[in-house]
Amino acid sequence: MDISVIWFDLDNTLYPASSGLLDAIDVRINEFIATTFAMPIEQTPALRKTLYEEYGATLLGLHKKYNTSYEDYVTYVYALDPADYIKPDPSVRDTLMSLPQRKIIFSNSNADHVARVCGHLNIADCFSYKFCLDRDFAVKPDPRAYKKVANAVGCTFGESLLVDDVDRNLAGGKRMGMRTLKVDEMLEGNGYDCIGHIKELPRYLAEMNNPGASSEVS
Repeated sequence: MDISVIWFDLDNTLYPASSGLLDAIDVRINEFIATTFAMPIEQTPALRKTLYEEYGATLLGLHKKYNTSYEDYVTYVYALDPADYIKPDPSVRDTLMSLPQRKIIFSNSNADHVARVCGHLNIADCFSYKFCLDRDFAVKPDPRAYKKVANAVGCTFGESLLVDDVDRNLAGGKRMGMRTLKVDEMLEGNGYDCIGHIKELPRYLAEMNNPGASSEVS
């Protein structure tokens, strides 16, 4: 089946991981946990790892296990200006606008963060839908999250391509029947088709539709 809908992750997918923005968010998550639980900050990664493995996302685990406030978490963790980290790249917008497929954002970050980053990159109008972390806590790789998006968009998994930088999110999409593509600056695909920058996506799609052409597949 031809790809008619492309689901894009945002962080470290539509901008480079080397920007440092997600690393800065990661630091603020540790700070939030250390302050909330009055624990040494060096102990926070172990708690986050446990919550991530058990619940799929740190905030989901904090909320379900400790009744942590959604508002308190997102207000602190995402209080960053994308302009301090990301240099706008016109090729990203040009790439997205060149694609005839429907395009959606499918992110585990909250809506305000997604809006700020998309606005900074000048790509907000490239997407027909933006699905973000909200109070129902359905996040990748939970199958509920993928089903929620497919139902809202009115598409099938078989006609969808998931573009993401996280293996477990790609694995979740693959289990649902989606085509998957990893974005990784170091081209560490770990078994997934992989590109180093989103501007390579049109070439990848052309090669997908022309199996006889050469393709960089990890």
